[in-house]
Amino acid sequence: MITNELILDIAYLCKLSYLTQEEINSIFNDNIKYGNLKRHCKDTPIYHDSNNRNDCEVYTVIYKDNLIIVFRGTESLTDVQSDLNICKNELQIKNTTKVPKVHTGFLKQLLSVDDSLKKI
Repeated sequence: MITNELILDIAYLCKLSYLTQEEINSIFNDNIKYGNLKRHCKDTPIYHDSNNRNDCEVYTVIYKDNLIIVFRGTESLTDVQSDLNICKNELQIKNTTKVPKVHTGFLKQLLSVDDSLKKI
């Protein structure tokens, strides 16, 4: 169920995506108020990047019993180029017969951090 508290916590997670891992560690380890977010997260959000392949930055966190993946928004020319790559590609998902089509730029960004995300 989507609640006001969930929406607020997701907004906080989006805000965190623009911080460094050290800044996020500080928020979660120190007594810095961040709504109910810290109470609902199992651990501190973890930073994943594309190792300079395409400027993709992602944070993951277990929120209650759900894996939340937060992609940082557009903040560089490389990000703009990914945003403009609007052709659709099929997203292969294991154990399903449905094959959704997704934004090619976003898919390339996702695949650039895929190995890191699989370790979660």
